[in-house]
Amino acid sequence: DVFSIDGNTIKSIANNRVRSRMNTIDKKNYGKAFAVHHSNKKEVWFCFPMEGNKYSNIAFIYNYEYDSWVTRDLPGCLGADIGRLASPSSTWDGSPESWDGAIKTWDDNSTTPFDSVLMGIIYNGTTYKFALLDYILGFNSEPYSSIIERTDLSIGGLDTAKIVTRLYPHVVGGSSVKIQLGSQQYPGGPVTWK
Repeated sequence: DVFSIDGNTIKSIANNRVRSRMNTIDKKNYGKAFAVHHSNKKEVWFCFPMEGNKYSNIAFIYNYEYDSWVTRDLPGCLGADIGRLASPSSTWDGSPESWDGAIKTWDDNSTTPFDSVLMGIIYNGTTYKFALLDYILGFNSEPYSSIIERTDLSIGGLDTAKIVTRLYPHVVGGSSVKIQLGSQQYPGGPVTWK
């Protein structure tokens, strides 16, 4: 069951709505279920493998603004989280319009660097891919630019400086990867990238 609490009252938000379908979770792979909060859309995604599936293949999506449920198929999702998309770059050479004939504003993209998207890792039986899960037209697993950053990572105590001499990334893919290491003099301080 799924419960909601307002600070005083606990109530089921799945009973007599989607609870019976949630009972089809795979008994061997229930530990691979996960939930993700998509605050921009006021949704919580409850994802799990149905009977006979190894990875999450269905999402029960609860919209708490409208108190409504919807289900969505997933393509074998291992996990998901909220991320940001880099806006594609635009040039006048790539535009079909002339300078004088252009009626849109410069950098008028459908996404901004501040848009949150639900990104998941899907497995198709042979490869792992990032997928944009909350797009209406389906799961986009096309390559795109992304950044993974971890700051304020303490390696041991804070009383001495540490030097990284080697890095062994475990990365598989058909595109190039750029890796940068940075340093901070103190937690929360500015990062100096190497």
